[in-house]
Amino acid sequence: MKMALKLGVIGTGAIGQDHIRRCSKTLVGSQVVAVTDINLEQAAKVVRELDIGAEVYADGHALIAAPDVEAVLVCSLGPSP
Repeated sequence: MKMALKLGVIGTGAIGQDHIRRCSKTLVGSQVVAVTDINLEQAAKVVRELDIGAEVYADGHALIAAPDVEAVLVCSLGPSP
């Protein structure tokens, strides 16, 4: 049984959504388990629409500290709270 790299994604704009989609649906060996965005409603909407079952975290610090996140993709335009 192959194990998937568990990813967290900071930023759910166009680029973040593209990375989430590719890492969840196309790339073998990865699984998006956590997302966050400055707009938490947007983050939750992306999780629902892409049907990925990821946890939505309050901010990037919480996402990075999550025990199930093994790697993080930062897909935001600048400093994130």
